[in-house]
Amino acid sequence: MNSCDIYDVRFLKEIKKLMIIKQPDDFMFQWMDKGVPTLVRAVEVNWWLNEFDNHITSKQFRTYHTNIIFIQQLLNKSPSSLNKKSRTKFVREAILLVSKRLNNTPAVLKKNYTNTGLVDMYINKPFVFENNFSNGKTPHINFTNYLKQICT
Repeated sequence: MNSCDIYDVRFLKEIKKLMIIKQPDDFMFQWMDKGVPTLVRAVEVNWWLNEFDNHITSKQFRTYHTNIIFIQQLLNKSPSSLNKKSRTKFVREAILLVSKRLNNTPAVLKKNYTNTGLVDMYINKPFVFENNFSNGKTPHINFTNYLKQICT
């Protein structure tokens, strides 16, 4: 699992500004070139991030965003209403859907981006998953709280 602690207040303020103006289908980092949205390449983002902390990379943002989308998919079916076999099947389906949305293969998504703790919790601890993620808060808040729990 990719993880990092971010303490740079200036960096956090800049990222929060980006998140506020970002629309659901927008890329996190893009710029307008004569009115045309132009994607920023990962290497350019990493150069910029390096100004704040050389341990932070764009992959950490991709991983975070992937898990948010994955959680949103998992929330489409209450795990406590399914048996274990059905939960396992639904997780595979969710990984497939998320991988298609992010233009990745399910294997790459599962190996490099999906938090294995989420998969385990949904399949083996459905009530814990629901307590952590089906509580009326946004997936962003719930996932951040989950990461705080497992990283401390």
